[in-house]
Amino acid sequence: MSKCMEYEDLITDLKVISMLEENGRLCIRNGHLSIEPSIVAKQNILYTWGAYTSLAVRRWWNQDNRHNALLKLQSIILKCHEISEKLSNEKKEEFILLCAEAAKGLVFLKQTYSNDAAVSARLSVYIKNLNKIIL
Repeated sequence: MSKCMEYEDLITDLKVISMLEENGRLCIRNGHLSIEPSIVAKQNILYTWGAYTSLAVRRWWNQDNRHNALLKLQSIILKCHEISEKLSNEKKEEFILLCAEAAKGLVFLKQTYSNDAAVSARLSVYIKNLNKIIL
């Protein structure tokens, strides 16, 4: 993979992370991050048990789980550190802003998994690592 393509993939993944909202979940499609559509509630309509079951089956089928999402996030953050050191000042400013937005998305993801101490702690580490790039 070319350096340009790797950089563009990283930027895309960071933008996806920054789009996370409360109760958002990440999924991985074709090696790239995506956001799992939320089924919590839409316009005061609660979804049925069937909707939750289909989500669980879809996540199982696609092997979307916390562990895989955390591994992907870890890889992305490691690439962020590598690339941030090599960027020109102009590109670095844009990259830092994108990392800040991604950190906000990770805060929402941390809220989603607040009942899972291990995932929450891991996300705290990722947020801290992104903040090192920002500062």
